[in-house]
Amino acid sequence: MRSLARPGTLVVLDFDGTLAPIVSDRRAARLSRTTRALLARLARLYPVAVLSGRAADDVRARLDGVPVRWVIGSHGNDWPGEERQHRAWRGQIGRWRARLSSRLAGVPGLELERTPLSLAVHYRHAADPRAALAAVQAATADLPACSLVLGKMVVNLVPEGAGDKGTALRRLVRLADAERVLFVGDDVTDEAAFGARLDVPAVMVRVGRSAGSKAGSWVRRRDEVDVLLDRLCRLREVGPLGATLGFLKELWALEQGLNRRSRAMLRRHGVSGPQRLAVRLIGRLAPIRPAQLARELHLHPSSITRLIRRLERRGLVRRTTDPSHRGRYLLEPGRKGGRVERLGAGTVESAVLTALEAAGAEDVAAARRVLSLVTKGLATPR
Repeated sequence: MRSLARPGTLVVLDFDGTLAPIVSDRRAARLSRTTRALLARLARLYPVAVLSGRAADDVRARLDGVPVRWVIGSHGNDWPGEERQHRAWRGQIGRWRARLSSRLAGVPGLELERTPLSLAVHYRHAADPRAALAAVQAATADLPACSLVLGKMVVNLVPEGAGDKGTALRRLVRLADAERVLFVGDDVTDEAAFGARLDVPAVMVRVGRSAGSKAGSWVRRRDEVDVLLDRLCRLREVGPLGATLGFLKELWALEQGLNRRSRAMLRRHGVSGPQRLAVRLIGRLAPIRPAQLARELHLHPSSITRLIRRLERRGLVRRTTDPSHRGRYLLEPGRKGGRVERLGAGTVESAVLTALEAAGAEDVAAARRVLSLVTKGLATPR
């Protein structure tokens, strides 16, 4: 799992039985709320493809807007942008459908499903599934240039010479320039992918154990696919250092970035990031006591005294008498404080503002909560 979480991994997933549970009415198949959220997380972290026997448009509609990079249908033959190709195959499939509609009319419980480049005969609702399967095989025996691919309670008809999930997986690996691939499927139609010869290392996972499967790994049930996807997301989100070290690394990077921008401000504008923050706080909260400013800036009182002296010498702040307490003073903006207030480009705040606008309100609120918890934890002796 840690190896798969490295950059360069392509994740390819079947739909029915892998992302969505198998249901009695194939038209009712859909992602659960949990799986949809996991797939959305996964798609932000990895290049993801969904490879299904359904029509690509049908699958895409059932993904509820999750922006996976590729949706491939018709057992690996229905690619985006190629809707007008393979006209001969499309015509052939239309003729098969017409012939089978007539031949199988007397077999109850059958349903024909046309996809752009395949035809599926479902017999899940047949009273006698064995007899229904035998009837379908007999009816398709003399169809010209037809290959049968058996699935779970379905017979799939594809034109001879058409690709399969194995050829589609090889093409996806090339398109993604992948260094390794994870494929998860559950059906006989996925065996072509499980056994595909690829130029990169591959982890093949079957949903449900099968002694005859070419997949080298397996999970017991469809809901365990969610566990697999969640672990992939977590490993990529925290990185190889783990959650704590990874977060600390980001904090150190943040501190270094703040220091670099602050030094650049000092060279360009004559005021550092902390100095401008102090001036702006005084401008917002004036008149303000030095002790209150120290709390706002999380500084020791001795440090705030030195900072005030520097700002006062430069005319950025000024002291006034505290009328409520003899011998104490208050801070107000100095005669040059307005110039510091008006600074725009090249400041720490301009960089932070750009990042906050890109992140969105929910992300900003979550980040503030986490940083507040870290700050409290650092202040608490252990």
